[in-house]
Amino acid sequence: MDKIKTTNILLFVVISLLVVQIFLNLELASNAKEHEKEKTEIGLPEELKTEVQKKAFFNSFKEYYNKKDYKALYEWVDESVRMEYSKERMVQTIEMLHSNVGSIESGVFNHFELMPAGNGTKAFVLFYTIKTTRGIASLKINIMQSGSELYKNMGFTIVSK
Repeated sequence: MDKIKTTNILLFVVISLLVVQIFLNLELASNAKEHEKEKTEIGLPEELKTEVQKKAFFNSFKEYYNKKDYKALYEWVDESVRMEYSKERMVQTIEMLHSNVGSIESGVFNHFELMPAGNGTKAFVLFYTIKTTRGIASLKINIMQSGSELYKNMGFTIVSK
């Protein structure tokens, strides 16, 4: 009789732990969905939204990149980036990108992410799907705004899919 009682108590404890574990997993999943909802509900500031709608960032990048206009592309990124990234390194990067993904034919804005910054600074990553002469790729353009300053181009990344 004691063995049955002990077994029942152990089963009760195990089942209780499983229920708690399931509850915690559901709670974590719910919190993740809420975070995702918050992330997608944050809108782009009007000024930046206009630039995205006009394709200003994308068209400038595409023009400089396709023409291999290294000087213009180097000037396109913010001075703080240029201080850490030499023009020679920019040329090497663009040459490597051209050999891997080719020229950009077209692109479509997909979404953005608001990145943590601080000190009144907002950092955005603009995500584009681009068609290149070698297939489909992703383009990320990093934009930053500090206070009431104009938007600064902080860099870009192209990854072939």
